[in-house]
Amino acid sequence: MRLDRPLRIVPRETLGRWQLERAVRAGAQHVAAKVDSICRTPTGWSLRTGAGEVRCSFLVGADGAASLVRRVAAPAFRVELAPTRVSYPAWV
Repeated sequence: MRLDRPLRIVPRETLGRWQLERAVRAGAQHVAAKVDSICRTPTGWSLRTGAGEVRCSFLVGADGAASLVRRVAAPAFRVELAPTRVSYPAWV
């Protein structure tokens, strides 16, 4: 395969760490806690965690199609999982 420009593939963990660092630098607040429940409020969202309640205007669900955020925010969405295998060539 020939591409017009270079392509970079990064591990999901690396991408997530980079996104988190950028969001925090831009002013986002990161709460490292497992979310037990999510509730829509008139002004945004309320999340219950083991550490207490967190309120926010915007909620970004980047935890997968079968996640708690997706189930609350888009309950009509049907998840169908299919086994896949993806391989990438590596030159070392």
